[in-house]
Parts: sequence; structure tokens; C-alpha cells
Amino acid sequence: LARLSGGRLGWAVDQLHNPSRRDERKTHLEALWRLTSADRLERLAFANALATDRDNQARFSLLETWTSWWRDVLLTQSGSRDACSNVDCQEQIGQHARTIQRTAVFAYLGTLKRIEGYLRHTVNARLALDVLMLNLPSPGKRDQ
Repeated sequence: LARLSGGRLGWAVDQLHNPSRRDERKTHLEALWRLTSADRLERLAFANALATDRDNQARFSLLETWTSWWRDVLLTQSGSRDACSNVDCQEQIGQHARTIQRTAVFAYLGTLKRIEGYLRHTVNARLALDVLMLNLPSPGKRDQ
């Protein structure tokens, strides 16, 4: 929990006292794992469901969880596995680190931050989330 919080005490306390928050994180990660191997139609359907959900906090929670995940994948690819925050998912992080190109991971981290910024301003949420899903990296040959 300490690693996951990234030094944010309030976040850690919230996670500790609200099991639903931990379940939400798990749901976000399971969606990510499923969608990395999904076709475009499934990805766009997920974007549509996320865009039509009126819970903006859930969107930002997903973006935060996914950003943390891809940061850990990039750290693992760079040989800094000890700095990862998602310590409960080392096996899956390692799998993505081995099968997804480093350049794709780095680019997607930029996309996540850009989409988060767009969603905080007046923007078409569906369009922004479509871009997010269509740019989601997929397993393939990893560059060195």
C-alpha cells in the first residue's frame, strides 16, 4: 500500500478504509490487461461505456491506475523493477515489459497525460477516450 500510494498519505488511508477503492483498482487493471489484447471494436465499446458513465472520478481513477501501471512497465524495461509501485502485479508487469515495445509504452504514458488534461477541460469525452483506447499498446515483439 505504501508503494502504491506514491507518498500520498490520504490516498493510502482511503484505500485502507474503503475496500471498494481496492476493488476499483483491481477492476481497472483487469480491464487494462483484457484490452491490451482486444480488438478495436472491444476497445471502442469500452471507451463508449466509460464516456457515457457520468462518474468523472471513475475516469480519473482509471487514468491514474493505468498511468501507474505503464510507468511500472517502463521502469521494468529499464531495469528499475525495484522502483515499481504495483508490487502485487510483478508477474503481469514483467509480461508486458517483455512483450510490448518500450517506445509504445513511453508514447502511451504521454497519451494518458494528454487525455487526462483534455478531460479536465471542455472536450468531447468520447473522442478523447476513443483516442486513448486506440493508442493502447498491444503485445508484440519488444524493442531493446
